[in-house]
Amino acid sequence: MPNLYPALCAVQIVVFCVLTQMNYLNKALDLFNTAIVSPIYYVMFTTLTVAANIILFQVVLALSSATMASAPIDSTPACWHAAAPVVAFDCDPRCSLHRRKCRAGHRS
Repeated sequence: MPNLYPALCAVQIVVFCVLTQMNYLNKALDLFNTAIVSPIYYVMFTTLTVAANIILFQVVLALSSATMASAPIDSTPACWHAAAPVVAFDCDPRCSLHRRKCRAGHRS
């Protein structure tokens, strides 16, 4: 009979991580506008997923040094595209923390 303990342990870790991630995502959405949280969440999730795949599948061993050097340059436009709404979001920080009625173009 195969040992199922490692698979069960992995499933428990994944469930714990998903629940923790959803908890903090909900807390962030309670404090800040969706236009700020979503791009940051997207960039962090994508970056950490790529990092985990590199670690797990040891992709770095098969890549040339030129490919590894160009990887951050290749991913910069995607990160900027996701972060641009956050940079362009002109708002008084007090209104998102206290009244939660922030909107683009708000001037105090």
